Parts: sequence; C-alpha cells; structure tokens
Amino acid sequence: MKPHDLITIMKNLEKLRKVKSNIKELEFNISEHSDGLFLSNRLHLKTGLHFHHEANQEALKCLSSVKSTVVKTLELHEKAKERV
Repeated sequence: MKPHDLITIMKNLEKLRKVKSNIKELEFNISEHSDGLFLSNRLHLKTGLHFHHEANQEALKCLSSVKSTVVKTLELHEKAKERV
C-alpha cells in the first residue's frame, strides 16, 4: 500500500460512519412513525393505514440490508487501516 492510501481509508471510514449514523436515525424515525399507526391498544392499525405500515416494514428491511453492507465495509476498512 502507498502512504496516501491511509488518508483515503480514513476519509472512507468517516463517510461510512456518517452513513451508518444516518441509517440508525432513519430506522428510529420510521419505527416511531410505524408505532403511531396503531390504535392505543397496540393490537390494531388505525383505519386506512395498512399500506403505510407495510411500506415502513419494507423500508426497515431494506435499511437493515444496507446497514449490514455498511458494517461489513467498515470492518474491511478497519483491517486495511491496520495494514498501512
């Protein structure tokens, strides 16, 4: 590896950490929104909001997949940083 590779790795790590943080924030916001779709007894959705709930669940599933990829990439960059 070249000396300037460490700078590139460090910048990528910073960006990946920001992405991971943004994903956590999105997950929290979507979960909070989903919680508001239920009646006070938490057993039934409010009338007409079934699609919203399904869309939120799909979004959370996709975010989970993206977060997994980001975490794996972070780990690879951490290992690469140690080798420089």
